Amino acid sequence: MRGGSSTLAADGAEFALSAATGCDLRTSRLAAARGLLTLRGARVSADQAAGMGPSLATEAGLALEE
Repeated sequence: MRGGSSTLAADGAEFALSAATGCDLRTSRLAAARGLLTLRGARVSADQAAGMGPSLATEAGLALEE
């Protein structure tokens, strides 16, 4: 992965990037990832974006309700 420093945790990636611009994550599995808000500028597929919705909302401080 190109960009600034990053960290990776077992059982799902945990991102803490200083720069993700130019990173192509379209072939990556991001379902259990944390730190998604630090991926600004990275490329993901529409399916990945839809799957990341709840995690992104939680990281942004939104309360998810049914």
